[in-house]
Amino acid sequence: MAKPRDQLFSVTEEIAVHPELPHEAASPEEPPPSASPTDAMARGYYGSVAFEPGQEALPRPPALPIRRRPLLQLLLETALAGVAGAVFAVPTLLLKGRESGLWVWMLCVFGPFAEETLKPSGMVFLLEKRPHSVQRSWQFPLAALLGGATFAVLENLLYRYVYLAKLPPEQLAAVMDYRWAACTALHICCTLLSSLGLRRIWRQSLKENAPCQLNGAFPWFVAATVVHGTYNLAMMTLQNSLFPKN
Repeated sequence: MAKPRDQLFSVTEEIAVHPELPHEAASPEEPPPSASPTDAMARGYYGSVAFEPGQEALPRPPALPIRRRPLLQLLLETALAGVAGAVFAVPTLLLKGRESGLWVWMLCVFGPFAEETLKPSGMVFLLEKRPHSVQRSWQFPLAALLGGATFAVLENLLYRYVYLAKLPPEQLAAVMDYRWAACTALHICCTLLSSLGLRRIWRQSLKENAPCQLNGAFPWFVAATVVHGTYNLAMMTLQNSLFPKN
């Protein structure tokens, strides 16, 4: 039999200290429910001594100030980015694939995708490595216009003096007249389409005060590839009708 003193100070018989208070048997301990990291952060913030009921949550930290660059400097950097992207895309013109038996694949899928991802690569470089050089929305269409036109000129010259050099003079002139008009417009339009995706992620990064997420522009690159590949497929089908051999 336990002594009265042991009963009063026993942990298991704590009710004996105040026998007049109502008492219910303690239920077995249950593990606390698992909480997500977001809930834990919220409890840590709202349960801290710095937070008082009725107080609004802390605002988002203000964006770092951007030093405005001169307009001429923005123009030069944008022009260089557009032209550099076009030059980087030129090696894709060497991937003809006729000898490998994958000509249709190269001309309608891989080639257009490589071109439409490399032509805007200059602006991608600015967004990733020199974001302070991108401060205006008009920089994206300007770089696309210069990049698409530069690539079209280089491609047409390569076709004129390498790929189509053996054509008869009259047929060569007809093909090149068509290429200077249609292919130049195609490259400019497709590059403009890709630039819309870059402009979208840039605006989103300004809104969220966060780095650009390039994966957000990928659907626009795919759209440009589809337009380019569809045009190439149509030309493969209609070229004999448009430019009959003499």
